[in-house]
This record gives sequence, C-alpha cells and structure tokens, in this order.
Amino acid sequence: MTSSDANGDRAREPRTALTALMAVGCSGPWHLNVDEAISGPDRWFMQIVGPGNSLYFEIEDTKIVTAMVEFFARPFAGRTAWDPATGVLILSRCGDAAISLTRDDEFEDRYFLSYGCTDGTRFELTIAGHNLTEFVNAVKNLEQDLD
Repeated sequence: MTSSDANGDRAREPRTALTALMAVGCSGPWHLNVDEAISGPDRWFMQIVGPGNSLYFEIEDTKIVTAMVEFFARPFAGRTAWDPATGVLILSRCGDAAISLTRDDEFEDRYFLSYGCTDGTRFELTIAGHNLTEFVNAVKNLEQDLD
C-alpha cells in the first residue's frame, strides 16, 4: 500500500506482517527464499541473495517461482525475434516500480534482474555464464521445496 503527501510523493507503509520461512533454494553463491505471512492477510515475500547483492520483495503468490523456471526454459530467440511479451518476467510491482527478469537479446546466457520505475530510473544486476547456471539451479531447487 502507498500513501501520498501534499506534494504527491508516495511513501511505502511499513510492513506489519510477521513472516516465516516457507521454502529455500540454493546453488553455488545463490540463496533464494520464500517467506509467508503468519499473521494478517495471505502474503508472500521472496529474497534473492547472490554474489554481492540482496533483494527482498513481496510477490503476488508462490506461482511466480514456477513462472521463473518456465521463463528460463524458453528457447533463445536472439535479437531479431526478441519480444517483450516473452523476454521479460515481472516478479513484483510496488507503485510505479517493478522487479523483473529480462532475457538478453544478444547473448543466450545473460539475463538481467532489474528494479525499475516508469520514469526510466533503473538498477540492473547482470546474471550470466556460470552465475546464471547456479541462479537457475537455485530457482529450480526453490520450486522443488515449495512442492
């Protein structure tokens, strides 16, 4: 939830949900967790911890993990056939910001984990090569732990 002040600036209301660890997926330097709220309405959160980074965000439901596995399994289309409908997976939204995975249109083994706003502000973490293999394995392990 967000609220606006007199200047139209939005502020995130503090999370009040108590959470508990629901599932874990690890591979190499990557550790992915899904937490669930144990009080209040049903809510889920994902944490992605990798080499030099950590990201924690709310997800709509745990089905996003299966969507991630399917996203990584799609064949590489390359630059001429790149399609935003299949090349981007939105993991979470918060106001005008989104956390997403984007498949590179140039290199088959490169993806971007991004936090971006509609005004063009963007932070991207490149996941490629061996790091990508380990990240995908961690996602698959997370999916198995959710079953």
